[in-house]
Amino acid sequence: IPPNKSMSILKGVLYLFEPAETRGLRLPIDFFLSSLADDQKGHAVGIILSGMGA
Repeated sequence: IPPNKSMSILKGVLYLFEPAETRGLRLPIDFFLSSLADDQKGHAVGIILSGMGA
């Protein structure tokens, strides 16, 4: 997810947009994974690779 963007999925299509919250804590991956679960229901799979050696 690019900096200063939010991402969601709707009917299988990814969308990038300006975040609604301009201040405070933003958790873009949480927002995206929630939209993925809502859109794809039981067909959703998420794999998170942090890149931090974990």
